[in-house]
Amino acid sequence: MAEMTSNVTPWSEDSMKNYQWLDKYLQKQPATEKEFQLAWQAYKYLLCGKMYACAAGCTRRYSVCFL
Repeated sequence: MAEMTSNVTPWSEDSMKNYQWLDKYLQKQPATEKEFQLAWQAYKYLLCGKMYACAAGCTRRYSVCFL
């Protein structure tokens, strides 16, 4: 399971429920760390300190980016 390095988030619980499956999948990947980037209002998924996925939300939509 991913280690959460920062858990401050302005996202509503409803918006998070839509993407719980993706969050669980990413956190199950070996050595993954999950971090909330306050400036981006986004969750970053890191492997060895390098971002490999990003989930950003706002009031109108939800974006997911894989690197």
